[in-house]
Amino acid sequence: MGVADFAGFGVRGYRSFGDDEHLALIGPMGKIHLVVGQNNVGKSNTLHVMADVLPLLRRSSGSQVATNELFSGSFDTPEAWPTDRPRTLSLGLRLTEEVRTALRLSNDVVQLWLSTQAYRRGSENVVWLDLVLSASSNNNGSLQVRLSLDQVHEAEAEGRGFSSGQLSSVSMNLTSGSGGLEHNLDSILRVWSPWQFLPDVVWMDAVRQITPGGDENLQTGQGIVPRLAELERPGRATYQQDRARFDALQAFVRDVLEDDEARIEIPNDKSTILIHGRFGMRELGHVGTGLNELILIATIASINQNALICVEEPELHLHPTLQRKLIDYLHRETSNHYLISTHSAAMLNAELATITHIEMPDKWSIASPVITPADLAKVASDLGNRASDIVQSNFVIWVEGPSDRLYIRRWLELHDPALVEGAHFSIMFYGGALLSHLTADDAEVNDFINLLRINRNLALVIDSDRASEGDALNATKQRVIAELEALDAPAWVTEGYTIENYIPRQVLKDAIDATYPNHTYVMPSGSFKSPLGKTFQGSTSKPSKTTIARYVVAQEASWDEFSEHLTSSVSAIAERIRSANGLPPRPGDAS
Repeated sequence: MGVADFAGFGVRGYRSFGDDEHLALIGPMGKIHLVVGQNNVGKSNTLHVMADVLPLLRRSSGSQVATNELFSGSFDTPEAWPTDRPRTLSLGLRLTEEVRTALRLSNDVVQLWLSTQAYRRGSENVVWLDLVLSASSNNNGSLQVRLSLDQVHEAEAEGRGFSSGQLSSVSMNLTSGSGGLEHNLDSILRVWSPWQFLPDVVWMDAVRQITPGGDENLQTGQGIVPRLAELERPGRATYQQDRARFDALQAFVRDVLEDDEARIEIPNDKSTILIHGRFGMRELGHVGTGLNELILIATIASINQNALICVEEPELHLHPTLQRKLIDYLHRETSNHYLISTHSAAMLNAELATITHIEMPDKWSIASPVITPADLAKVASDLGNRASDIVQSNFVIWVEGPSDRLYIRRWLELHDPALVEGAHFSIMFYGGALLSHLTADDAEVNDFINLLRINRNLALVIDSDRASEGDALNATKQRVIAELEALDAPAWVTEGYTIENYIPRQVLKDAIDATYPNHTYVMPSGSFKSPLGKTFQGSTSKPSKTTIARYVVAQEASWDEFSEHLTSSVSAIAERIRSANGLPPRPGDAS
């Protein structure tokens, strides 16, 4: 039984989690789970539930727990929380073989009960057990721990074949006895003993420094040197595994110092950690605050094994590149799991980490899972990060080619002159053939979708290429539009065949006559034919879209001469650009 069995936790009635109707759930947690949000919204409280509250249940084996021991701090009880109001803790357990055996999921009735959404909460491989902590009936100042009756009734209400009456059968199967509803739940809880799956928890303080001696306190760095010396020169029994951990840490140090010859060493007196590199030999504390912090965190993580380590704000003093290297190292080279509070967007790597977003919209903290790209974009925005903070434009408009850029830049200028290309937005090309001639599963399309995710403040302009109003878009365009919807980003599909169909027909004719005076061109008619798609009479060449666009945008134009579809599409993009740049809505806009 180890940290791999533990999937997450929930809380109601602790510190800033004082909403008595909603349980704040953290998880399911991956190997690295980030708790993100603005300052003073409850991120640290989330870590304290895991580090201070849940281990007491494990040590007490779920028996009665003293109130002053479990919630000992003066701020542990939410404001105005009645003394007789129960608190709730929830344990999320992965359905490993050990957990299945402990919960007796080979029993059909138990399987039916715990397969309801009340206990799965959207995950097929995790079961959530809500534990209600209420004042003990003997008035001895302790808390009674029980399985939640509300969760039982919620499971029953799903109508999936389980009823509260069947709990007697469950209790009989598990305990060879049954009684009233609460008695049965108490008996089942004693058999399950879910606290056996709570992991060892290590707390790592936000303020960390190396101290050579004294009582070991790895959360601050005290006592770390002799422990690291044991990894550097391990005994025979654990030589291979301990030396492998030291070598992995050594490789990490070389990576962050960008020095293939760098190495760490513990002197005989075990007073400090030495770093050898191109700069010579230095004590770890003298290699710079950021590197000192980074190596210290990695060292504490390497010394521990199969624990859940709670880390507050590891990004302090770290460049974003070093933050990402740290997360990668923790994920690849250590056996621990990590619960990390942060407000750094550089750490929001959804491929390596699961994420919970903590907010405080009113008086109490709420927790939301970060699952979709739109969720991730919301988190980044909540942290105050704009795309330009990471050397990107705050908004990107993706278009098929140079002529589209000329038109859209001009239309934005007509609609909202305050928006400046290069300052408030950029326009990027993706090439029309990408979505017109490739299949939805082609590698180039996959690469393009990944490229879009670099900056989620975006809009995509797509020529419909439809031959008639009722025609469907091709599968490739439909797939890309679906991906944009997941990003909460707009896809502007042209009303006609291509973007040139928005230009009044006579304006296009004048442009062709002016730019190609020695050619004869018969323009196709209708909104679902490309107006510039034919060749000149007696020639194999076509009018250049870019040449025509340059002429058109140089002419005087009135916003009123364009179609409602065009004006509403441009207006929507302009509002998005303003929002991405922190600008107020344009006077007169509905938003």
